[in-house]
Amino acid sequence: MMRQILFFIVCIFISLQVFGQSLPEFLQGTWKVENKGTYEEWEIVTTREYVGSSYKIKDGNKVILENLTIRSSENSVIYTATVLNQNQGKGIEFTLNQIDENTVSFENPNHDFPKKIIYQKITDKQVYVQVLGKDEKGFSYNIFKVKTEIPKWYLADLKNQIGVWEADNKSYKSENEPFEKYVIEWTWGVDATSIKGNLYGKIDDKASGNFCEFIQYWDAEENRAKLFQVGLGGLSGIGTVLPIDQNETSVVQNFDGPKTKGYIEKHSSIINGQQKTTTSFEKDSLGNWIEKRTYVWNKKEISEKATSQTDTLPSGELMLTQTIIINAPVTKLWNAYTTPEVWKKWVTPVVEMDFKINGTIKSHYDSTATIGDKGTIVTHILNYIPYKQITMQAELDENFPAFMIGEEKNLYSIINFEKLSESKTKLTIYGIGYKNEQQWLDLLTFFIQGNEMTLNKLKKVIEK
Repeated sequence: MMRQILFFIVCIFISLQVFGQSLPEFLQGTWKVENKGTYEEWEIVTTREYVGSSYKIKDGNKVILENLTIRSSENSVIYTATVLNQNQGKGIEFTLNQIDENTVSFENPNHDFPKKIIYQKITDKQVYVQVLGKDEKGFSYNIFKVKTEIPKWYLADLKNQIGVWEADNKSYKSENEPFEKYVIEWTWGVDATSIKGNLYGKIDDKASGNFCEFIQYWDAEENRAKLFQVGLGGLSGIGTVLPIDQNETSVVQNFDGPKTKGYIEKHSSIINGQQKTTTSFEKDSLGNWIEKRTYVWNKKEISEKATSQTDTLPSGELMLTQTIIINAPVTKLWNAYTTPEVWKKWVTPVVEMDFKINGTIKSHYDSTATIGDKGTIVTHILNYIPYKQITMQAELDENFPAFMIGEEKNLYSIINFEKLSESKTKLTIYGIGYKNEQQWLDLLTFFIQGNEMTLNKLKKVIEK
């Protein structure tokens, strides 16, 4: 019966647990039969369930030949093929009966043909398939991996992760680990196929520096979801992310560093709405996974109005950080800073802009004035990264307090544009170089109020 039944089991190699054994890890995705116009594709629903289909391309359209599933229970793994318009719509089941590192076999002795299907991994991109009937007679062929679309479970997982998550660390707090809370922030990467994150601690609600930074991405070469992590002292780890169940994933990472002996660590994550539970594991001397820590993370509500924070730098200078979330693509925010037409709607009614490195933005708050009149503010563009960052420095003249004059070489404004999604952007402005003196502190109070009003106006204009 059906040739297309044949090679679809390959995806079961992905970390299923059956009969106490892990099936050889293989790649999900799309495969092409050698010298044929037939394909099959598989998508992981969880590590216990896969859905797929076999198809051919006719006149540019995909024509489905079979619907396929592989499901794992406590005692068996069953592969089911349902051929369209055959067997009254009923599927034919084959049961896993043999497995080793590179070979897997399914069998149904009561079926006419095939009775047994054997898959032998040749390379990561090639599998040798034997389709056997009575007396082990049948045929064989090769299938080859082709590039695939990114699976739905992975894209859904990225979307679920986005946000700021906070967990209580009081159960593990110690002299060497003084943090009361841990926070992990996940934002979008270059687009909606990757995310980036950072982990830090809090003492008395004051944030530390980052301990770790992450990126989760789709590896097109290997057709896998990967999590890469870097930490202090050159420590790094990488591993494959797998879906265990709905909203549950697991990753096993191999870590190493210049001053660290290599080790393996496993993390599981279950997301339930605004709450996430993570558990870490390490291996004992016998190779068994031993639970280390469990954290319950709560997603924080992020204010979409402008917020401000003042910090003291190692040099003793002050840094003013102001942030706002705006429901608009990053391109619209970038245009608000780089095009005169939009600038006039939220900053000053009069502006002359030469937006380039070492260019200037000349502006005036008086709508009847012209550039060059008394009160003109000149801001220099020191450098920029399109749609990501602008560094500016203002000329300090009679428009500014006298104690600031001559300090412009120490004062910088850095504007970061962070894409949170296709329609949401985080804007962060860093004012660096303020002195830790009372007159400067009074000035910062004025700047905080004025800048927050301006940023909230920007939000209103852009979201209109």
